[in-house]
Amino acid sequence: MGAAKAKGMKLAEWMEFHLVAALEAEGRDTSFLSDVRGRE
Repeated sequence: MGAAKAKGMKLAEWMEFHLVAALEAEGRDTSFLSDVRGRE
């Protein structure tokens, strides 16, 4: 939680950011996430 707080983010936001980055680094499609929170 300290890393998220240091970035001024909520823990869930920080986790989502890193999850998406990991998925994209593997070449996976993350477009389905736009249905969850309006990501474009």
